[in-house]
Amino acid sequence: MTLPSSGGTDTFEYDLFEASRRGSYLERLFHRRRVAELTRIVELDKQRVLEFGCNTGAILIPLRRSGVDVVGYDISAANVDRLRVHLVAEGLEAKVHAGELPEDAQFDVVLLVNVLEYVTDKGSVLDKIARHLAPNGWLVVCLADPSHPFIRFGKLRAFLSGRSHDDIDEAEPASPLAEPEFL
Repeated sequence: MTLPSSGGTDTFEYDLFEASRRGSYLERLFHRRRVAELTRIVELDKQRVLEFGCNTGAILIPLRRSGVDVVGYDISAANVDRLRVHLVAEGLEAKVHAGELPEDAQFDVVLLVNVLEYVTDKGSVLDKIARHLAPNGWLVVCLADPSHPFIRFGKLRAFLSGRSHDDIDEAEPASPLAEPEFL
């Protein structure tokens, strides 16, 4: 699967895995809570999981540690290379891809965590992801809350990536109700 460009840079120079281990107290807390919330939302064990936009492993590595069969994909080859280094350092193995996923790959759960806000052609990306979702599978999409003060004023964005708040699409918060018919 080759995806369209995000509309900007294909790299995100913030190492989320390192921040989850060695960042400020708030960064470490944020990343731990995010993984805990994902595992609360959908039962991930005994599922084949794709983390789409895996960056450097802040979600993928804790999931692998807990035995989840997770595959990572990121548009950035540099991020995937760093993820591979982190996996080796952690004594873990996982399939991770940059650029393309095998066309026949099927997943019970696809995680799309803080990715869509960086994508210009969201429909095209979601269409391609849907082809990899197994029948009765789950698509879990997490978006940044534009009403959160850190996002609204750009403080978190500047802190985490050095980019400005203008890089994120302004959007209304999505409905919290899942609609399985969407795919």
